[in-house]
Amino acid sequence: MIRAVFGRDRVTVMGHAGYAPKGQDIVCAAASALVFALIGSLRQEENLREVVIRPGYVTAAAKGPCREELELVRCGLAQLAAQYPQCVEVEGNCRSDRDLPRKGGISGREVQWMQWFAEAGPADEAARTGDAAPDAGEQEDFAALIRGRYKADFDARVQKILDGRLRGLRQENARFRQEREQRQEQARQALEAMAAQEEQVRQVYPEFRWQREMENPAFGRLVCAGVEPMAAYEVVHREDILRRAMAYSAKRTARQAARSIASVGRRPAENGGRCVGVTGSDPRGLTSRELADIRRRVMEGEKISF
Repeated sequence: MIRAVFGRDRVTVMGHAGYAPKGQDIVCAAASALVFALIGSLRQEENLREVVIRPGYVTAAAKGPCREELELVRCGLAQLAAQYPQCVEVEGNCRSDRDLPRKGGISGREVQWMQWFAEAGPADEAARTGDAAPDAGEQEDFAALIRGRYKADFDARVQKILDGRLRGLRQENARFRQEREQRQEQARQALEAMAAQEEQVRQVYPEFRWQREMENPAFGRLVCAGVEPMAAYEVVHREDILRRAMAYSAKRTARQAARSIASVGRRPAENGGRCVGVTGSDPRGLTSRELADIRRRVMEGEKISF
């Protein structure tokens, strides 16, 4: 509520009208126009002694006499309070105004003076043609209307709204059900394909068991997304597969080196018939000197076989 307090040479206005949202409040606009018109008039006459302006609060004081200006603003605010008593309250005694709304005042039931200069609309046309609806004091209570003569229309309107919302919910539920069924079908197809490819995967990875792998959420997500079982297994067990591959390569390299060393006994003598002293084709019969010579030759890149 806006509260206006008048004194002998000052006025203070505080609060908010609360009639409508900010930017649409006609009561706030009217009160603001009256107060700022007073401030402008006092400033123009160089009679403004003090002014304080901040959101929801204005106070203005005059240097000298300003009865007429204060009376004019007070009259306007009193008219506003008479039409919108829940939004505006006027206090102070710069002049007796007990009869302001009745002495030449215009009541809200006669005309909406707050919007006297608003652009003409459908309501104004209805008033001009005599088809205007009764004002707020003559209108029936809304609850009585929807329980009385407009009950059937109101019930039909509500039922139409409910039917539309229920139809939307049914469509949304059907879409969710269809998506769930599609996911289930994709999962079923993925399981069937994995079971059919199990033997193929086990030829490369003998330890593969699709039932056990499905206990791993990462593997299950990959397969349900359409990734082939072997590729999914390699992704999930990448580190283990790399570790085993490296161990296998090391063992293979060691076996190849052993075979190369063992083959030195079967190599012909070099350097003009120099013999390494190989006593036979069986490397187990080589002496320590012969084995040392074979290792040296292998380190130099020579291939030796028995």
